[in-house]
Amino acid sequence: MSDSILSIQNLSKSFGAIRASEDISLDLHAGEIHALIGPNGAGKSTLIAQLAGEIPQDHGAIFLGGQEISNLDTVARANAGLARSFQVSSVVPNFSALQNVMLAVQGNQGRTFTFFKPVLRDVELVDNARTYLQQVELEGRANVSASDLSHGERRKLELAMALALEPKVFLLDEPMAGLGAEGSKAMTALLADLKHKAPILLVEHDMDAVFALADRISVLVYGRIIATGTVEDIRNNPDVREAYLGSESL
Repeated sequence: MSDSILSIQNLSKSFGAIRASEDISLDLHAGEIHALIGPNGAGKSTLIAQLAGEIPQDHGAIFLGGQEISNLDTVARANAGLARSFQVSSVVPNFSALQNVMLAVQGNQGRTFTFFKPVLRDVELVDNARTYLQQVELEGRANVSASDLSHGERRKLELAMALALEPKVFLLDEPMAGLGAEGSKAMTALLADLKHKAPILLVEHDMDAVFALADRISVLVYGRIIATGTVEDIRNNPDVREAYLGSESL
Protein backbone atom coordinates (compact mmCIF):
# COMPACT_ATOMS: atom_id res chain seq x y z
CA MET A 1 0.00 0.00 0.00
CA SER A 2 1.10 3.58 -0.65
CA ASP A 3 1.03 4.45 3.05
CA SER A 4 3.30 1.57 4.07
CA ILE A 5 6.08 2.99 6.24
CA LEU A 6 7.82 -0.26 7.17
CA SER A 7 7.74 -3.18 4.76
CA ILE A 8 9.14 -6.62 5.61
CA GLN A 9 9.46 -8.90 2.61
CA ASN A 10 10.08 -12.65 2.84
CA LEU A 11 12.38 -12.37 5.86
CA SER A 12 13.99 -15.65 6.93
CA LYS A 13 16.53 -16.61 9.59
CA SER A 14 17.81 -20.01 10.70
CA PHE A 15 20.04 -21.05 13.55
CA GLY A 16 21.28 -24.43 12.46
CA ALA A 17 18.20 -26.60 11.99
CA ILE A 18 15.95 -24.11 13.80
CA ARG A 19 13.89 -21.83 11.55
CA ALA A 20 13.46 -18.76 13.75
CA SER A 21 11.90 -16.73 10.94
CA GLU A 22 10.36 -18.32 7.89
CA ASP A 23 9.40 -16.19 4.91
CA ILE A 24 7.88 -13.39 7.02
CA SER A 25 6.16 -10.54 5.20
CA LEU A 26 4.15 -7.73 6.75
CA ASP A 27 3.58 -4.00 6.33
CA LEU A 28 3.22 -1.25 8.89
CA HIS A 29 1.05 1.61 7.70
CA ALA A 30 0.94 5.25 8.68
CA GLY A 31 -1.09 5.97 11.80
CA GLU A 32 -1.50 2.36 12.92
CA ILE A 33 -0.44 -0.03 15.64
CA HIS A 34 0.38 -3.44 14.20
CA ALA A 35 0.74 -5.96 17.02
CA LEU A 36 2.90 -9.04 16.73
CA ILE A 37 1.80 -11.82 19.05
CA GLY A 38 2.62 -15.47 19.54
CA PRO A 39 3.56 -18.05 22.15
CA ASN A 40 6.99 -18.11 23.77
CA GLY A 41 9.60 -19.28 21.28
CA ALA A 42 7.53 -18.16 18.29
CA GLY A 43 10.34 -15.99 16.96
CA LYS A 44 9.08 -12.52 17.92
CA SER A 45 12.33 -11.39 19.53
CA THR A 46 14.37 -12.72 16.61
CA LEU A 47 12.22 -10.80 14.15
CA ILE A 48 12.54 -7.56 16.13
CA ALA A 49 16.31 -8.07 16.38
CA GLN A 50 16.49 -8.50 12.60
CA LEU A 51 14.50 -5.31 12.06
CA ALA A 52 16.76 -3.41 14.45
CA GLY A 53 19.89 -4.70 12.72
CA GLU A 54 21.19 -6.80 15.59
CA ILE A 55 20.77 -10.11 13.74
CA PRO A 56 21.35 -10.35 9.98
CA GLN A 57 18.61 -12.03 7.98
CA ASP A 58 19.48 -15.01 5.77
CA HIS A 59 17.01 -13.96 3.09
CA GLY A 60 14.51 -11.20 2.49
CA ALA A 61 14.46 -7.43 2.63
CA ILE A 62 13.39 -4.60 4.95
CA PHE A 63 12.24 -1.22 3.68
CA LEU A 64 11.74 1.91 5.80
CA GLY A 65 9.99 4.79 4.10
CA GLY A 66 10.74 3.22 0.75
CA GLN A 67 14.47 2.92 1.49
CA GLU A 68 15.98 -0.54 1.84
CA ILE A 69 17.71 -0.83 5.21
CA SER A 70 18.40 -4.59 5.14
CA ASN A 71 22.18 -4.17 5.18
CA LEU A 72 22.44 -1.15 7.50
CA ASP A 73 23.79 -1.49 11.05
CA THR A 74 21.77 -0.57 14.14
CA VAL A 75 23.02 3.03 14.28
CA ALA A 76 22.31 3.64 10.62
CA ARG A 77 18.82 2.19 11.00
CA ALA A 78 18.17 4.47 13.97
CA ASN A 79 19.40 7.43 11.92
CA ALA A 80 17.08 6.35 9.10
CA GLY A 81 14.12 6.62 11.49
CA LEU A 82 13.75 3.32 13.35
CA ALA A 83 13.32 3.76 17.13
CA ARG A 84 13.33 0.72 19.39
CA SER A 85 12.45 0.29 23.03
CA PHE A 86 13.36 -2.85 24.89
CA GLN A 87 11.81 -5.29 27.33
CA VAL A 88 14.42 -4.10 29.84
CA SER A 89 14.55 -0.33 30.18
CA SER A 90 17.66 1.15 28.56
CA VAL A 91 17.82 4.53 30.27
CA VAL A 92 21.02 5.80 31.93
CA PRO A 93 20.39 5.25 35.67
CA ASN A 94 22.62 8.03 37.01
CA PHE A 95 21.20 10.69 34.71
CA SER A 96 18.05 12.60 35.55
CA ALA A 97 14.98 12.08 33.40
CA LEU A 98 15.71 15.41 31.71
CA GLN A 99 19.35 14.50 31.04
CA ASN A 100 18.34 11.16 29.54
CA VAL A 101 16.04 12.89 27.06
CA MET A 102 18.67 15.54 26.35
CA LEU A 103 21.00 12.69 25.46
CA ALA A 104 18.46 11.41 22.93
CA VAL A 105 17.84 14.89 21.52
CA GLN A 106 21.56 15.44 21.03
CA GLY A 107 21.94 12.03 19.44
CA ASN A 108 19.20 12.91 16.97
CA GLN A 109 21.02 16.13 16.16
CA GLY A 110 24.31 14.31 15.65
CA ARG A 111 25.88 16.07 18.60
CA THR A 112 28.16 14.56 21.25
CA PHE A 113 26.69 14.54 24.73
CA THR A 114 29.00 15.59 27.54
CA PHE A 115 28.69 17.40 30.84
CA PHE A 116 32.15 18.94 30.38
CA LYS A 117 30.18 21.50 28.40
CA PRO A 118 27.48 23.63 30.00
CA VAL A 119 24.72 21.81 28.14
CA LEU A 120 22.21 22.48 30.88
CA ARG A 121 22.46 26.16 29.91
CA ASP A 122 21.44 25.33 26.36
CA VAL A 123 17.90 26.68 26.60
CA GLU A 124 16.72 25.24 23.29
CA LEU A 125 18.06 21.77 24.14
CA VAL A 126 16.47 21.81 27.60
CA ASP A 127 13.15 23.08 26.27
CA ASN A 128 13.08 20.37 23.59
CA ALA A 129 13.77 17.68 26.17
CA ARG A 130 11.06 19.02 28.47
CA THR A 131 8.57 18.92 25.60
CA TYR A 132 9.14 15.19 25.14
CA LEU A 133 8.83 14.59 28.88
CA GLN A 134 5.54 16.48 28.84
CA GLN A 135 4.23 14.27 26.04
CA VAL A 136 4.66 11.20 28.27
CA GLU A 137 3.40 12.97 31.41
CA LEU A 138 6.80 13.07 33.13
CA GLU A 139 7.42 16.82 33.18
CA GLY A 140 7.02 16.85 36.97
CA ARG A 141 9.82 14.27 37.32
CA ALA A 142 12.35 15.98 35.07
CA ASN A 143 15.04 16.39 37.72
CA VAL A 144 14.64 12.98 39.32
CA SER A 145 17.41 10.45 38.72
CA ALA A 146 16.28 7.64 36.42
CA SER A 147 17.31 5.15 39.11
CA ASP A 148 14.75 6.73 41.45
CA LEU A 149 11.85 6.57 39.02
CA SER A 150 9.28 3.84 39.34
CA HIS A 151 9.28 1.04 36.78
CA GLY A 152 6.33 2.57 34.98
CA GLU A 153 7.99 5.98 34.94
CA ARG A 154 11.15 4.48 33.43
CA ARG A 155 9.06 2.96 30.64
CA LYS A 156 7.55 6.39 30.02
CA LEU A 157 11.05 7.88 30.01
CA GLU A 158 12.12 5.34 27.43
CA LEU A 159 9.22 6.44 25.24
CA ALA A 160 10.22 10.08 25.66
CA MET A 161 13.74 9.18 24.52
CA ALA A 162 12.31 7.36 21.51
CA LEU A 163 10.14 10.38 20.69
CA ALA A 164 13.23 12.61 20.83
CA LEU A 165 14.68 10.64 17.93
CA GLU A 166 11.73 11.84 15.79
CA PRO A 167 11.43 8.39 14.20
CA LYS A 168 9.45 7.14 11.25
CA VAL A 169 8.60 3.90 13.10
CA PHE A 170 8.52 2.72 16.70
CA LEU A 171 9.50 -0.87 17.51
CA LEU A 172 8.12 -1.49 20.99
CA ASP A 173 9.10 -4.72 22.72
CA GLU A 174 6.85 -5.58 25.68
CA PRO A 175 6.15 -1.99 26.88
CA MET A 176 3.66 -3.37 29.44
CA ALA A 177 6.21 -5.75 31.00
CA GLY A 178 6.28 -5.39 34.77
CA LEU A 179 3.48 -2.85 34.92
CA GLY A 180 0.47 -3.29 37.16
CA ALA A 181 -3.11 -2.67 36.11
CA GLU A 182 -2.91 1.10 36.51
CA GLY A 183 0.47 1.29 34.81
CA SER A 184 -0.78 -0.74 31.86
CA LYS A 185 -3.82 1.49 31.57
CA ALA A 186 -1.64 4.62 31.51
CA MET A 187 0.76 3.09 28.98
CA THR A 188 -2.13 2.01 26.76
CA ALA A 189 -3.38 5.60 26.66
CA LEU A 190 0.10 6.87 25.77
CA LEU A 191 0.54 4.36 22.95
CA ALA A 192 -2.88 5.15 21.52
CA ASP A 193 -1.68 8.73 21.09
CA LEU A 194 1.87 7.82 20.06
CA LYS A 195 0.77 6.05 16.86
CA HIS A 196 -0.29 9.42 15.43
CA LYS A 197 3.32 10.60 15.67
CA ALA A 198 4.72 7.45 14.03
CA PRO A 199 3.27 3.97 13.45
CA ILE A 200 4.10 1.25 15.98
CA LEU A 201 5.11 -2.37 15.55
CA LEU A 202 4.15 -3.72 18.96
CA VAL A 203 5.33 -6.97 20.54
CA GLU A 204 3.22 -7.58 23.61
CA HIS A 205 1.95 -10.46 25.75
CA ASP A 206 -0.75 -8.42 27.50
CA MET A 207 -3.67 -9.42 25.31
CA ASP A 208 -6.04 -6.89 26.87
CA ALA A 209 -3.62 -4.15 25.78
CA VAL A 210 -3.17 -5.71 22.34
CA PHE A 211 -6.91 -5.94 21.72
CA ALA A 212 -7.43 -2.38 22.98
CA LEU A 213 -4.65 -0.89 20.87
CA ALA A 214 -4.07 -2.87 17.70
CA ASP A 215 -5.44 -1.81 14.35
CA ARG A 216 -4.08 -5.06 12.93
CA ILE A 217 -2.48 -8.15 14.46
CA SER A 218 -0.08 -10.70 13.04
CA VAL A 219 0.23 -14.05 14.80
CA LEU A 220 3.66 -15.69 14.75
CA VAL A 221 4.01 -19.41 15.48
CA TYR A 222 7.24 -21.38 15.04
CA GLY A 223 8.75 -18.57 12.98
CA ARG A 224 5.80 -18.26 10.57
CA ILE A 225 2.97 -15.76 10.39
CA ILE A 226 -0.18 -17.87 10.44
CA ALA A 227 -2.69 -15.00 10.35
CA THR A 228 -2.93 -11.23 9.94
CA GLY A 229 -6.07 -9.20 10.43
CA THR A 230 -8.18 -7.01 12.66
CA VAL A 231 -8.82 -7.84 16.30
CA GLU A 232 -12.07 -9.58 15.37
CA ASP A 233 -10.40 -11.47 12.54
CA ILE A 234 -7.81 -12.82 14.95
CA ARG A 235 -10.30 -13.60 17.71
CA ASN A 236 -12.36 -15.68 15.30
CA ASN A 237 -9.55 -17.38 13.40
CA PRO A 238 -9.59 -21.16 14.06
CA ASP A 239 -5.87 -21.54 13.27
CA VAL A 240 -5.03 -18.93 15.89
CA ARG A 241 -7.27 -20.61 18.44
CA GLU A 242 -5.60 -23.93 17.78
CA ALA A 243 -2.13 -22.41 18.04
CA TYR A 244 -3.05 -20.91 21.41
CA LEU A 245 -4.68 -24.15 22.55
CA GLY A 246 -8.03 -22.49 23.10
CA SER A 247 -6.62 -19.71 25.23
CA GLU A 248 -9.41 -17.75 26.91
CA SER A 249 -7.50 -14.53 26.09
CA LEU A 250 -8.62 -14.95 22.50
